[in-house]
This record gives sequence, structure tokens and C-alpha cells, in this order.
Amino acid sequence: MGFLSANKIRFEECDIAANEDNRKWMRENVPDESRPATGNPLPPQIFNDSKYCGNYEAFFDAREDNAVYAFLGLTAPPGSKHAPQQQQQQQASYALPPPPPLFSHPSGTLVPPICRLRDCREEAEALAKKEQQ
Repeated sequence: MGFLSANKIRFEECDIAANEDNRKWMRENVPDESRPATGNPLPPQIFNDSKYCGNYEAFFDAREDNAVYAFLGLTAPPGSKHAPQQQQQQQASYALPPPPPLFSHPSGTLVPPICRLRDCREEAEALAKKEQQ
């Protein structure tokens, strides 16, 4: 999820190994058409709040196609190579706080997380406007 941090996209990693509620939520919210033929969906699975975006393979493909923001259901920030040309002409800056700390299993084992995104750009824009006044 280094890509999300590098692009200042806030996210929360949810440990499904140590938290049964997270595991249950992930299993219940992966749509039927994205489930494996047998068994449960395997992590990591990516959500934007409760909207399912896809699994890690789909995320990787979106990165390769420069379509991550569309995959995540987000608007690319102005000035990014993913932003429409009209957006690139706007002068805006986003001062997003760092993402929350990462979670790990108490045994020290790294477990692939599910990921829930929060698009905080509107909050950042409002904060930037407030600071300019």
C-alpha cells in the first residue's frame, strides 16, 4: 500500500487475522461476481468505504494502466498525471495528514490486510481555503 501513501491517499488497513469482525465484514462485502468458485475471498481486498473496488490483482492492473484513481472511485488531484487536463490547470494544493499506523498480528506475522479508503480531498480543500482567509 506504499502507492497509496506516496500519493497521499488516506487509507486504513484492517487486520483480518486478529479481528473476527474485520474478517466477517470483508467476506460479507465482496460481491458474488468477485468471489472465488469455492471458499472465501482471500485478502487483500480493497474497498472505498463500503464500495468494493477489487482485489490486489485488479489494483495492480489499474496501476499498470495508470487508472488507479478510477479503480478506487476517486478524483485524481489537480496536477497529477492521472488528472484530466482541465483539473491540471487548477491551482490547488492538498495537505493531507499522514495515513494511520499500520496494523500487524500480535504474533508478529504480517497478514495481508483489507483496505478501506477515505477520500479526504474535500476536507483538505476546505482546510486550505480556511487557512488562506
